[in-house]
Amino acid sequence: MKSVRLTSVISMAVFCLLALQVRLLTAQELQKHSFANLINDTDEIGVFSETSTPNPLVATTVRLYPTHLSFGSIAIGNHSSAKTVTLTNVGTSSLTISGIAITGTDPKDFAQTHTCGPKLARSGICIIKVTFYPKALGTRTAALSIYDNGGSSPQRVTLSGTGIAGICVGQGGQCPPWVMCCPGLVCVPASTRAFCEPVR
Repeated sequence: MKSVRLTSVISMAVFCLLALQVRLLTAQELQKHSFANLINDTDEIGVFSETSTPNPLVATTVRLYPTHLSFGSIAIGNHSSAKTVTLTNVGTSSLTISGIAITGTDPKDFAQTHTCGPKLARSGICIIKVTFYPKALGTRTAALSIYDNGGSSPQRVTLSGTGIAGICVGQGGQCPPWVMCCPGLVCVPASTRAFCEPVR
């Protein structure tokens, strides 16, 4: 009887050990499988974030600085030093610029040059320089207008300056474009130069 009981106990112990081993192997396989899935999930998240692109529905936006230029008083026939406006694309996509112009009440009294191309990349910057050339006495106003797809186009920078009487050039004096002849005289081209001569 004792030998039978001992054999039963040993058999039961062996069975329990085998069952425990199977259970451990199953748990390990499940753990490996779960860990593999976690790695795969992480890889997919990483690929998605790296290849994700900006939302094409988000409009480009333009930032202009400053938004007003004041040139003070400049003698008629003279010109101011150039003042700078910085244009920045702060949107999420490329900015298309269709035109930059001087508009408003006295557009001929101001002039602009710029480094802006037809496209400005996201976070891109270009420079616009404006100069004041008063054509008449008193306050002169205009606007620097930027036409683009940045929303609320055109964006504008207001411009102002005052034309004042300046020193004129007398008869026979040389008159480059930025110098005016005295009353009763007109600038007459002569070869490569021009001189102030009486109005005829």
